[in-house]
Amino acid sequence: MPVTTSSVDSSRPHYLKNDPERPSSDSLFWPELLLPSQFHGVRRGARRIDGERRLILAVLEDAVRTYVRSAASARGRGRREEVRQWFESRSRHPFSFEHICEVLETDAEALRNRLDTFTRADFPGKQTHAVGRRHLVRPARPHRRVVNRIFGQAEAASISKLHVRDGRAAKSLRSQLNISAKGVPPMDRIHEEQALGGNLQPSVVEATLNYLADASERPVNYAYEPPAGTPRSTGKFAPRSVQIHNARNVLDELSLDRQGFALVHQESAIHDFYDEDEVKSVYYPEVEGLLKEATGAEKVVIFDHQVRNIELAKRGEKNAREYGRAVHNDYTAKSGPRRVRDHLPADEAAERLKHRFAEINVWRPIRGPIESTPLALCDARSIAPADFVPSDLIYRDKVGETYRFTYNPNHRWFYFPRLERNEIILLKCYDSKDDGRARFAAHSAFDDPTSAPDAAPRESIEVRALIFYPPNA
Repeated sequence: MPVTTSSVDSSRPHYLKNDPERPSSDSLFWPELLLPSQFHGVRRGARRIDGERRLILAVLEDAVRTYVRSAASARGRGRREEVRQWFESRSRHPFSFEHICEVLETDAEALRNRLDTFTRADFPGKQTHAVGRRHLVRPARPHRRVVNRIFGQAEAASISKLHVRDGRAAKSLRSQLNISAKGVPPMDRIHEEQALGGNLQPSVVEATLNYLADASERPVNYAYEPPAGTPRSTGKFAPRSVQIHNARNVLDELSLDRQGFALVHQESAIHDFYDEDEVKSVYYPEVEGLLKEATGAEKVVIFDHQVRNIELAKRGEKNAREYGRAVHNDYTAKSGPRRVRDHLPADEAAERLKHRFAEINVWRPIRGPIESTPLALCDARSIAPADFVPSDLIYRDKVGETYRFTYNPNHRWFYFPRLERNEIILLKCYDSKDDGRARFAAHSAFDDPTSAPDAAPRESIEVRALIFYPPNA
């Protein structure tokens, strides 16, 4: 059963009475009820939290206080609506409500529900204050229990384990990041030098990508170890320094049909992504359902997958490969339709080729978060026709075709920092519809300059699938 703090002391448990580092019972996040796990956590004296959590806890406390205070004032409607929009947003940039709740291990939806049921009737009445010859009517200061009710008894969030040590610390942290104590933080002013903690990422990084130096020679790449004396790949490549933007800041703007890539979320029941049989029996059906839901396709044909792990690749284990470090796209205008003929019966393939279809790569971490060598993605709208260079991909039984790319300063690059296991990049590598929408998505692994020296090597899996739209799509 929950332990009631009032059963020990009306303002503070006896074991915290003389503890200067604990907040008083008037603190916003000091609950009236403690769960057993929270009670024992307090008894153990786990007092300090890292800088990032201390900061974002202060941000959330500011937002809730602003919401509460503005609800009691007619003049505060605009500010309250601004905060409400922040609470309701599903964006996942570092100072979004979703990300803050995730880091604080808090149920975001439960907190939203409490806010939705909160009304001005929950406040005390107005008070009159004499100022000179005038009388100002101001709302009474809301009691802390009003705010605590928004969070609901303490079972809705383990946030009560986390405390800002004192008001000065919270104010200092807000000042460092230029965060207003009166409302929502100005997200557009959070930069790399302001980040506190490992999860806060810069809005842009400068990194090197390998482009094809010129298009005079048709590049060749072997999908297996070629005969002795034959190079694994040909073509001259030139490293180029480019800016790669944090795509989490523009999640709501991303679309498979505009940029050629998008981020979705999905939990998986799979235990071992390196077990090929389990991937096919468990993960393939999950991917099929995900693609149908995300794209509206009526049929999905998964034909291949690849795991990436540089350590296993070096040892030749688990069929793992190294990361693709040259700017490329997996299919061309020629090889895209060929895949349909390769994987469908002839009659069905002929019929499907009359209607819209696409090839989607489903890319996700095997372990998260991704700490090194993330995937860079080029906005399809920024790629010019002259940038595409067909390249031969030689298998043991056939010759495929992919695209390499020459450098263009107009290319706009993005990446998703610190991807978690349940975050999936959908990457459109071919679309039969040639009407101005994204058809190809150039991409490449890159060395993230913000990765720690001891960052874990990236482990990821990509599943390749053909998706077929209804005839009228």
